[in-house]
Amino acid sequence: MDYKSFGFNDFDFGKMFFPIHKFPDEADLMLEFPILKKHSEFQAYVEVPFNKMIRYIVLAFDLHSPLRSAYKDINEQRHKAAIIAGFGLNKYNKFELPVENMVLCGVPEINRMIIRYVSMISNEDFSTYITFTEALRKQQERLFAGDDENEKSRELIANINKLKQEVKDLKEDLLGTKDDDKLNRALYDFVESYVLGITPEEVAILYSFNIEEPVIKKTKHGS
Repeated sequence: MDYKSFGFNDFDFGKMFFPIHKFPDEADLMLEFPILKKHSEFQAYVEVPFNKMIRYIVLAFDLHSPLRSAYKDINEQRHKAAIIAGFGLNKYNKFELPVENMVLCGVPEINRMIIRYVSMISNEDFSTYITFTEALRKQQERLFAGDDENEKSRELIANINKLKQEVKDLKEDLLGTKDDDKLNRALYDFVESYVLGITPEEVAILYSFNIEEPVIKKTKHGS
């Protein structure tokens, strides 16, 4: 993993949840980080090499990745993360299509891996996000039900506005951006899975009438 040519050193990566910088490129990260085996999201078949993909997810989405502070633009963060993770550019200085789709969050299976990783490293914030989201939903239901007391309605509206801002702020902290519709969709599915007691994949199927077809077809992941 070539990160020194980008001005980073081992110390910069010291606080990341997965210390991927400590393992050689040929290491099997599924074995090095056995917690991956505990989550179904990481069993999905995708068209990019699995180990490089995991490195990319950590570099681009870990809250303590130095790339998040070094590159303020989210697209540049992800682009640099993919290169450092080992994904090469072609003669046109572009990623191959499967990698480009990953970087653009165009692969639902990888998006679910990203959300799962974020939930693992930010468990307290993630739990708070779920709690606030549910509280917001319940407050909206009470307001919609129509309370005749004007004072109570004003209180509900104030609570809703406050919770909406809290949810937005937490989402931005978790994902590192507020403007990625595909990741927002994956996060929504993930939260719904907690509420409904089904997997995020099953939630996605329930909402499939409003979801684009995956850009990449499923194939067995490489190493």
